[in-house]
Amino acid sequence: MNVFEYETSIGKIALYQKEDELIRLTLNSALKDGFEVAETPLMREAVRQLSEYLEGKREGFSLPLNPYGTPFTKKVWQEMSDVDYGTTINYHELAVRVHAPYAHRAVLVAVTQNPLPIIIPCHRITGADCALCAFPQGKEIVAKLRQIESFY
Repeated sequence: MNVFEYETSIGKIALYQKEDELIRLTLNSALKDGFEVAETPLMREAVRQLSEYLEGKREGFSLPLNPYGTPFTKKVWQEMSDVDYGTTINYHELAVRVHAPYAHRAVLVAVTQNPLPIIIPCHRITGADCALCAFPQGKEIVAKLRQIESFY
């Protein structure tokens, strides 16, 4: 398993790779133990795509992903990936999309546990009142990502 850090326009990110898939992206946090620090072609491609996204030149990502999670959290993350660029949905709408309309709290937990923020766009998920919320890396980053996508 490999990890490598990069400086971006929204701060330092670390990409984690296992075999030929990305498993985690962290923002402004310390590297996790148990990973070899090594840059790979997949990480370089991920950074290229992230840079294009942050410059407003890319709307989605085409990278091999394998985030760790339960079947339910993976279902939520997949559905988040299907939310269109420049749009938002709230937790209740996301719960309905994953066929669990009364599980909005479980959906909220899955959103906050997203191991690949930006790539899996949790910044497109809002509270019932469309407020920014549940982005562990901070509302400032959500605001920047939404500005890139012209939410405002």
